[in-house]
Amino acid sequence: MGFGLLFIGYFLTMINSPIFGLFGTVIRVGGCALMLCAAVKLGKYNKAFNLTFIGAVLMAVISAVLLAVNVDDFLYSNLITSDKLFSDFAKNVIGYTEQGVSFVFNSLLLWAILKIAKETEAKKISIAAIRNYIFVCAYYLMYVISFLPFSGIRAAQSEFAVITWILYFVWIGLNLFLLFNCYATICDENDVDMERKPSKFEFVNKFRDEFERKSQKAWEADMLYRQEKRQKRENRRKGRKQK
Repeated sequence: MGFGLLFIGYFLTMINSPIFGLFGTVIRVGGCALMLCAAVKLGKYNKAFNLTFIGAVLMAVISAVLLAVNVDDFLYSNLITSDKLFSDFAKNVIGYTEQGVSFVFNSLLLWAILKIAKETEAKKISIAAIRNYIFVCAYYLMYVISFLPFSGIRAAQSEFAVITWILYFVWIGLNLFLLFNCYATICDENDVDMERKPSKFEFVNKFRDEFERKSQKAWEADMLYRQEKRQKRENRRKGRKQK
């Protein structure tokens, strides 16, 4: 359906850090490409993912720019070029822009997940999407506050840095868990009977079997819930007609 691809792409894009340097930005661009493909596939099921696609395009563009910055630094540090293309000021602007683009993308992603969860009546996923967005906003609010020109904030920069990093990995982890749950519980009916080639590694096959068992159980429970809900609506209609 697309959630598996989105999970992998999101992981490669968001679980990244400046410490990974050039290698990390290359992986990030690849992750953005996977998210673009996933958004296209999911857009067939819910139009809200068309907005997610736009957000993923913005993420791909800013990731490509960050890759160019890292390539420029690599060439300069290894004395391959004598001048840098990107000044420190330009790097700061790109860094702030990246934060803004990331906020927009994650907002659009969680909005799309909320829409498809409501459409498929996946209440737990709807609640999780709202909860995750609160954490996303908390992180970016803390990020913005840490740059305010107040003496108290300037004196506590290290504390703010620790808090923002903790919040960052918390909401990234929550979003990854949410995407995994979407993959496990929201699926196209045609995907249920698809056969999968066995892996050469036995532990992978065991993990897949256990995951598919839980996914099948969740799908059956979802189908039963929908049938019961339809039956209740039909009973109410019949009751009104008899009156």
